[in-house]
Amino acid sequence: MPQPENNGNNHSPPHQLHVDLLTSASQNFLRDANSDGNPLIAGSDQTIESLFSRLNLTSDVLFHGHTTAADDGGASSSRSIPPPMAFGGSHHQQQQLSNWARHSTPNGPMAHQNNNVGPDFSGRGPYPQNQFINYSQRQDFYNDFDLRSLHATKSIPTSTRYNSPVVPFARENSSLYVLSQQLTPEFMIGKVAFLAKHQIWSLALVFKLEGGLGEALLNMVVLEVIKSWDDLLKNQLGGQFLLKLFTVCDEDKRTRIIMAITRFPFKLISVCLNTSGAKSVQKLMDKLDSPQQISLVVASLIPDAVVLATDCKGQPIIQYCVRRFPMEYTKHLLNEITANCFSIGTNKSGCCVIQSCMDNACGEPRTQLLFAIIENAVQLAEDPYGNYVVQHLLEMETPDLTKYILRRFEGCFVSLSCNKYASNVVEKLLRSGDEVSAIITIELLRSPNASMLLVDPYGNFVIQNALSAAKGELYYSLERFVQVNAASMQSNLYGKKILAWFVKKSPYIEKKQRYYG
Repeated sequence: MPQPENNGNNHSPPHQLHVDLLTSASQNFLRDANSDGNPLIAGSDQTIESLFSRLNLTSDVLFHGHTTAADDGGASSSRSIPPPMAFGGSHHQQQQLSNWARHSTPNGPMAHQNNNVGPDFSGRGPYPQNQFINYSQRQDFYNDFDLRSLHATKSIPTSTRYNSPVVPFARENSSLYVLSQQLTPEFMIGKVAFLAKHQIWSLALVFKLEGGLGEALLNMVVLEVIKSWDDLLKNQLGGQFLLKLFTVCDEDKRTRIIMAITRFPFKLISVCLNTSGAKSVQKLMDKLDSPQQISLVVASLIPDAVVLATDCKGQPIIQYCVRRFPMEYTKHLLNEITANCFSIGTNKSGCCVIQSCMDNACGEPRTQLLFAIIENAVQLAEDPYGNYVVQHLLEMETPDLTKYILRRFEGCFVSLSCNKYASNVVEKLLRSGDEVSAIITIELLRSPNASMLLVDPYGNFVIQNALSAAKGELYYSLERFVQVNAASMQSNLYGKKILAWFVKKSPYIEKKQRYYG
């Protein structure tokens, strides 16, 4: 059928333009792929219908890009085909296809606007156009994408392993960059604390801080932070913002912030007793870099050192001060802890603080603390937590300290041995040397209540440790003591444990027969 002549004022119908473009593109495509051994097209005057009728597609084309040509009596030849049509063709032909797509649908190109598609759609891919695309390569390429759904709003990231990306990389942190541009002085004034605690704006603020603020804007931010520092530190996001601000400020601005924080110590203590606040304060102390800043913080903690030391959230702050800061800054803090040694040492968190002070203190403050522990050694030993403080002192293996403890315990060893917590301290003393163990064993044997230790739930362990530490005549004295009470011990659960000790430890077989009949 003759086609109407195009005089420049009329356009071909969209469906006819479609056919013309496909015919032209197909001929170019097949002409490029043609070879002498496998003629895919006989001449440029053939119609597209006749061309497709000569092709025999196999299942391989779906996965490997192969096709089979059937000519010359059914002889077939398999050959890799180039990338899809969108990869080939001249720029003019691609422009014609684009115009057809734009005019052929009421909603613009391809009707759908928010489809996440692969490289074939745009006519560009991660492979050079003159290479064949194998299925395995294409699969690796698509694995680099996060295709959540057909209409996913998340843009497809670019694979960094290829030099020809499908979608160029967007600006890193572009969303935060856009938000940070809105953080003008007019927008931020009076709202810094609110923005710093907001889930989205806090990130934008940190992003802007990292990019740098002007001096005027930075001063305004510091001023507003000073007014609301306690609320910020108690908030996880606010604390992160304040720490970032503290990092980017110079020493003068840092000192201004620290002075504001320590101006009212009760506010700082309330922050330290808050879960998020305690973590923020500890991180803030890690950034202190001047003697004035350290002195201000430590001094503000002293009035309520007992409250902090006996709280599970405040305990790490006191421990941090003692471990990190020099003694010249913490000596008054240690004196406050020493003055309240018993109340702190008998607390679950406080006993850990006391042990940290014993390990990290030095000089006169440490000596005073150790003697305060010795002064309260009996009461501490009988406490569920205080006994760990006394044991920690004995683990220092300082002979003078061990002797002081021994003197404090004189006359109390039997009662201490029958105590659930103090018996652990007595056992540790029995392992502190021959001289110390001998003094304890003699006191136990001379006590009129010594026999109760043999059948006591905790005293029996003390006797076993005494037997292990005793030597010579003292050992035989313990042996005779057990022999005299063997009859009553055989019917007691704890007495049997001592008799079993002889079965396991005694070097003489006749001793087994003696105690077990």
